[in-house]
Amino acid sequence: MSEVKEKSSQTEWQLKARHVARKINTAWWLHTLSIPLLFTSLLIACAILFGRREIEIFPWREVAWIIGGALTLVLLISWLVARRKFESPEDSIVRIEASMKLRNGLSAAKAGVSSWPTVPSQIDDGTRWHWPRLLTPLLAAVLFLSLSIMLPVSARVDQATTPDEPQAWRDLEADIAELREDE
Repeated sequence: MSEVKEKSSQTEWQLKARHVARKINTAWWLHTLSIPLLFTSLLIACAILFGRREIEIFPWREVAWIIGGALTLVLLISWLVARRKFESPEDSIVRIEASMKLRNGLSAAKAGVSSWPTVPSQIDDGTRWHWPRLLTPLLAAVLFLSLSIMLPVSARVDQATTPDEPQAWRDLEADIAELREDE
């Protein structure tokens, strides 16, 4: 019976360690993603504004595909760069041991030297989410893109056409022409 309890405890600890590893890895990925995401969204927003000004019929469908592709590429590259810092579940077990002050109880149990401790209801991995730092770049990217789509943009004025003269200017020219005729 104790072997079944031991196996159950081991499985629970390993599940908790995988959960902590996923949390740490997601945090590394989001941290690595923040600057490239801001830079890419700013470039895309500028391109959208420029395109809306220069192109009479703006190709929204093609632009949506390009935006999706660019953002997917940034997500993938950021994940590949952040992957070098990813944590394995074995590393997470050590992290949990250190933060919960288990005195190498999990490492010893994993090595088969001692039994697995009972799993507490709350696991402390020693980390916490810093939401403002994580969400600010994402919200800024969404803001850049939405503003580039919603801001009104005036159409480009051709330099070959001359603007209409003000009515007062035309009246003045007509008065001058009339005075010349009177002389």
